[in-house]
Amino acid sequence: MKTSDKETLQAVHDIKFEQFLRNINKYEDVVAGKCKCKFCGKVVTLENIACIFPESGAVKFVCDEMNCLAKMSQYSL
Repeated sequence: MKTSDKETLQAVHDIKFEQFLRNINKYEDVVAGKCKCKFCGKVVTLENIACIFPESGAVKFVCDEMNCLAKMSQYSL
């Protein structure tokens, strides 16, 4: 989210990441391989999730592939 000239980054530490996914009701979907990267379509796992963000009421994931990270850095929410 953007406030004036500064951007606010919200992050979750690895220790609480599983709980965060459970809180947004996505843990079981991730573990079951039901969630895919928004940019490349690759299945995201607990090991390769780089980013999670809301879009049009849905939860979107980005994997840790360099191309996907580059696309995310240019993506307008």
